[in-house]
Amino acid sequence: MGKMNTLSSIKYCTVCLLLILVTQFCSTPCMGQNLIGIDDIPASLTSCDREEDSMTKANYGWPVDISCRALSNKYHHALSFEEDESLRSETMACIIREIPSGNEIHNKSVIYEPFFREDQIDGLAYFTEDITEDTPSTYVVQYTIADHCSYQIVQLQKTALVNPSCNNYTEEYINIFKADLGSVITPRCRTADPVLSYLKNTGQLTYKWLYNCGEAMNDNVLQQGNGVAIQQITYEETGTYTCIVVYKGQEMYNMQHHVCVQFDSTAEQGFSIECPEILPVKIGHDMQITCHADLGLGKANRILVSSDWSKTENTSAPLCQTMNEGILFNSTSDPRLKCMAISSVEESECYSPSNPQPAEPPHDIYQVLLTISNVTQSDLDSYTLKFTYSSSKLFANVTLIEDRTEKLAGEIAAITIGVIFFFLLLLLILLCIWKKHDVLWYWKKHFGPYEREIYTYTAYIAYYYDNDPQKMTDKSRIHTETLVPNVEKYINQLHGTTYNDQKQVNMTQYDAENLMQVLADCHRIIILLSPEYINDHWSLHTTHQALEEVVNTGKKLIFVTMPGAKKAISLSDAETKQTLYSAMKRNITVNWSGKVPFVGTFKRRMEYALPKMPPPGYNRCLSDSSEAHLTMHNRHTERQIPVSENGYVNGFDSV
Repeated sequence: MGKMNTLSSIKYCTVCLLLILVTQFCSTPCMGQNLIGIDDIPASLTSCDREEDSMTKANYGWPVDISCRALSNKYHHALSFEEDESLRSETMACIIREIPSGNEIHNKSVIYEPFFREDQIDGLAYFTEDITEDTPSTYVVQYTIADHCSYQIVQLQKTALVNPSCNNYTEEYINIFKADLGSVITPRCRTADPVLSYLKNTGQLTYKWLYNCGEAMNDNVLQQGNGVAIQQITYEETGTYTCIVVYKGQEMYNMQHHVCVQFDSTAEQGFSIECPEILPVKIGHDMQITCHADLGLGKANRILVSSDWSKTENTSAPLCQTMNEGILFNSTSDPRLKCMAISSVEESECYSPSNPQPAEPPHDIYQVLLTISNVTQSDLDSYTLKFTYSSSKLFANVTLIEDRTEKLAGEIAAITIGVIFFFLLLLLILLCIWKKHDVLWYWKKHFGPYEREIYTYTAYIAYYYDNDPQKMTDKSRIHTETLVPNVEKYINQLHGTTYNDQKQVNMTQYDAENLMQVLADCHRIIILLSPEYINDHWSLHTTHQALEEVVNTGKKLIFVTMPGAKKAISLSDAETKQTLYSAMKRNITVNWSGKVPFVGTFKRRMEYALPKMPPPGYNRCLSDSSEAHLTMHNRHTERQIPVSENGYVNGFDSV
């Protein structure tokens, strides 16, 4: 039971506390709330509409205005034009009473004129004496017109005047004053405030100006009434001008002007225009002529700018015209043509200490454009631009010519390719000359026909060999023993056969007649030149016979020089030397370095010098278009010569 009483007491105290807080909160005057109760309102207002109460700031030592402006605005703004017009010539009155005494301190009326309502309502305002602690704080304002009546409570919020810092001014009362360089300007104090306007009109207000919050003003800055006049302003006069109003010795910061200068571009400054004299264009493509008109410092008045394009031969018939950057006027005689004049300055720059003036202020340079779509041959002509700024005119000519860059590039490319081809061909020819034997070998190997003539032997191999060290050195013998079988093996790989003149059974029976018969039955005659061969009479006789066979039948003779052979030729007698040099020059000579198996140049030159023999099983009759192309030669029966194990004939050392 005790616990329940305690809880009830706590709840009761909480409710009482909340009621006290709500009562204190509602007793504080604020916007949107009724400042006084209905019992304090005069009885004459009970039939009027009560509007939202108002708080008005009142500075000690300064008067304050109390008016019906808010009531009038709310009522008339809700009316239609016809309803408001119907009130013309009605009496409009503003009545002000003190609260709580109810004393009427102001009652003023005027015949209503809808067009002048704002001025009339300002004329009905009431201005108090200078605010003191004893000045009443609450007023009831009544507004009547025709059968309308409304009122509101106005509460004065008394406070001491506090001015802002000059260097940290209230943004609401800051004005950016842009002045044209050299012009006359007059920044003024703010007079829209009803109290300041009232004091000014009654001659109770004076003015004071600060330049950059305390600096001395230039000589050409003069104070005139509520403003300062700056004669022919320059960059030196730019900066901050602060207005201070003075009433009975009390100063109130009123307005701050941030003055800057901008360059005024006028036609009188003079202007220039630049265009390309000659402009290459491509037929079938779009093109654009771009000219630049310098209209001087600052931003030009675009309304005064126009451009006319025409062909030079007929300037009286404009092709394209534009004015005011195409906004005011733009016309063309051909839908393929478009013209435009565009300013490079969006807004004129304004200079002051906070935005310093550059050493060379920017000019307003217009881009004057003429665009032609799908250029044709008839468009290749001279064009004249007439550029107008205000009453001044300038002319410029532009000639369109065909752009042959691509054609010239094609011609140059063709010539270049031709020159490159020529040099490549020349290089190929030089390469073929330098590597003639390799080129001929490659062609014959892969594209040449097979040998048509049929002989018993592909090649007759003549050389010198002797086992007697007095007749043949070991070096020459080794070279011969190496070269001969490898030549035979190589010819065999090429599907050929050989006749070895050292493999005869009885060389004493091998007479000149037999030699000629064998030579005639061979495709080629191969003479392996060694130092000993050059100095051997029989070998030289064989060479003479081979040369005779070459002369008589056109057979090809192949000289293979072994190591030491060229030196031996140079040391031989004059007749032998002349004979061998002449024979080697007229026939094929291949130098053998002593290496086996055959590779490189030696191998290719040997294969080229030898006939291209068909592989086994090759049918000549089926392959050739006519058997008449085949030449049959008499053959003799090849003698079977016994050969020793080393690959040479028995009795080889007897030669």
